[in-house]
Amino acid sequence: MMRFFVLAMVLSYSTFSSLAQYADQGTGNLRNEIWWFNWAGFTISDGATRTFTTTDGLSITVRFSQVSPAVPVPWVMNTWRGAIFHLLYNFSDPSIQPALYSSLIAADCRFTMRVTASRAGAPVAFTFVTADAEASTPFEVTKLTTNGSNWQTIDFFRNSTQTTNPVTGCNTQAVSLAETYGGASLLGQNPMLATEANTGDLTLGVAFERNGTNGSMGITFGLMAPVDRGDLPASYGSAHHRISYSVNNSCNYLAPLPSVSRFDGLYIGSTPPDADGSETLDDNASGVDEESSSMFPIYDGSGTYQVQVPVHNTTGQNAYLTGWFDYDRNGVFGTGEAVTLTVLPNAIAATLTWTGLPAYLSPGTAAGYGFRLRLGSDAGLASQATGFARDGEVEDHFIASAAWCTMDVNTIGDTTVCAGEPVSLQATGAIQYQWNTTVYLSDPQIANPIATPANAIRYIVTGSNPQGCEAKDTVDIMTKAKPVITMSAAAVICPGATTQLSAFAPGAASYNWRPQQGLSDAAISNPVAGPAVNTKYLVEVKGTNGCHSKDSVTINVRSISSFAASANKGTICAGDTIILQASGGDEYTWSSGTSNLATNVNSLLVHPATSTNYGVTIKENTCQGTAILNIPVTVNPLPRITVTSSNDVGCANSQAILHVRGASTYVWDAIPGITQLTAADPVVTPLVPTTYYVQATDQHGCIRKDSVFVAVNFQPDKQQYNMASAFTPNNDGNNDCFGLKYWGRVTSLQFEVFNRWGERVFSATNASSCWNGYYKGTLQPNGGYVYQVKAVTTCGTVYRKGVVMLLR
Repeated sequence: MMRFFVLAMVLSYSTFSSLAQYADQGTGNLRNEIWWFNWAGFTISDGATRTFTTTDGLSITVRFSQVSPAVPVPWVMNTWRGAIFHLLYNFSDPSIQPALYSSLIAADCRFTMRVTASRAGAPVAFTFVTADAEASTPFEVTKLTTNGSNWQTIDFFRNSTQTTNPVTGCNTQAVSLAETYGGASLLGQNPMLATEANTGDLTLGVAFERNGTNGSMGITFGLMAPVDRGDLPASYGSAHHRISYSVNNSCNYLAPLPSVSRFDGLYIGSTPPDADGSETLDDNASGVDEESSSMFPIYDGSGTYQVQVPVHNTTGQNAYLTGWFDYDRNGVFGTGEAVTLTVLPNAIAATLTWTGLPAYLSPGTAAGYGFRLRLGSDAGLASQATGFARDGEVEDHFIASAAWCTMDVNTIGDTTVCAGEPVSLQATGAIQYQWNTTVYLSDPQIANPIATPANAIRYIVTGSNPQGCEAKDTVDIMTKAKPVITMSAAAVICPGATTQLSAFAPGAASYNWRPQQGLSDAAISNPVAGPAVNTKYLVEVKGTNGCHSKDSVTINVRSISSFAASANKGTICAGDTIILQASGGDEYTWSSGTSNLATNVNSLLVHPATSTNYGVTIKENTCQGTAILNIPVTVNPLPRITVTSSNDVGCANSQAILHVRGASTYVWDAIPGITQLTAADPVVTPLVPTTYYVQATDQHGCIRKDSVFVAVNFQPDKQQYNMASAFTPNNDGNNDCFGLKYWGRVTSLQFEVFNRWGERVFSATNASSCWNGYYKGTLQPNGGYVYQVKAVTTCGTVYRKGVVMLLR
């Protein structure tokens, strides 16, 4: 019995010259197991190479050598009307050309093929399959040699009455294939031959021998690579498990004919895996191998989740089961979402347990919870969420999120209340709540809001939990009308007086006034009230339908003590005005001493020159109350201030000192020449004749403004910028030093003194410097000394030169 190597899929995409593909048409038993080579656009010649790739990452390279002159060309599977193989395996896309076809020639055709297969760069063993793509007579012989395992027939199709054996040399490394034509269109017999390449490298010899006939011949090649696939959305990645087969009745050409059977020693559930032609095949459909979706219970929020998995392990060895549970619903399997356990030989069930789960699973972004179960003999391969495993099975399941939502949200039953009365809307069964409206509702986002409906209304509450589950309930609240009360107006009464209250409400059954003090009858609609103090009366009216309404009215008791009079200011400065204000009466008479000022106004504007006591007579006409109130007003005089200047400003004196007296604080106007704006004696340096204004404030806050004029003359005359003719440096404090006096502001100075020999005995650049008669520490002798001065002054540049006498 022969075991075939089958190649599992990994999700790896690259760009190669051509694709090998599963047939999508025909009735062949192995349509989902064989990748057929697409030769479209290829020319066979010595050294010609074509690489085929499969969508699961398998790379197959075919290199040709020893090619005879007569070579076949790529062709569709339906090569001729007498061919039958296309009934089993064919393609809806006419651009796919899986056959190599040699038409209507007598010459033989020969070539050698070297076939290698790899996945992710590593060689992989494979099973090479071939079949007659045309229809051969007994004289048209296809000869095949292999350096791999002996040729075997793995499938045999016959729809004719033929009883001959089309294969010679079965179970050897050299076979001959002929007599597949059944004598009429679409009739014949066609065996499928296979040889194994255990090292991933295979050399094949192919020969079309016509034996003198002039006919067409064809052949097709492929790799048998059945896998079981998962079928979760693409974000979870792809997982593939190799499916192994054994050959039954190999080399038989009469019944029972050859066939292959699955190796069913390791799988999940009660159904062995079947070969899946594409990743999108729904293996959860009825009757296929993923039949265990009912084994996933609803998560109960306990933090632990268990799945009972039926398994089948008759391999005699330990196997390994890994389950992935995408409990955060992010569409991928994380490392923390996997659980692995060992499946012992002959085990029939295994329990996967996830722990440390949150009480509420994340709502995530996926539409539900993805599960992947992988069972295999290789622990490393079975523990990977994606990729290839050499045996066993993968089962994918997707549980819609709604299937795990068993929430039952309930609120109160339908009820009827008086309009505006509160109703507590208790809701249970969820974590978060959202009511459908805010109308009459205290808070639409809590479980127990208070509703105060004025009219009939329906509330719908939607409960949810952090897992994204939702449920709803509804309550209808009907309302009964409250009595409509028409109240008497508020009133003001005099002490000891009464007034009648009224609370008219059609359909009223009873009245209840509070407080009862001062009322003639607290249980009627119109009691007489005579309160001693201001009182607010509250009435509650009950209607015949049991609903209550409330209203109130205030009765104030007038008193003399409510009269008041005041001024907006009690103290002012001379010249200011004040506003006198009185309240509490109906008539007002104002006076000042013995003089009447105004009548029938409660507000008066006055401007007293001296401190004055104002009086107002207030009379109210309701209770005939009268009061005379006094308003004293104090008037403070303005401060008496004096403002002077120390001097005028000119060439000899560039600044002046202003003096202000007679107040507490001072503020000078900010104009050129003054910087000390709050000083009583500011220094000013005007450049033009200037008037300086000052605002003086006394201790009462009274203000007076005044000013002082400072004359300015910067025109020099001959009497200015003089130098002394002599000085006496004898330290008596008088005329001890020779220098500049009364020159005003000097911005630049060159001042030098020379003795009679022309030696400079003194120099200065500062106007405050002077010569004390010393030179090199020695007092100079009596006599005349020449001086010269060049100074830049307020009135321009001044030059002076002369002789000064030093007298000791």
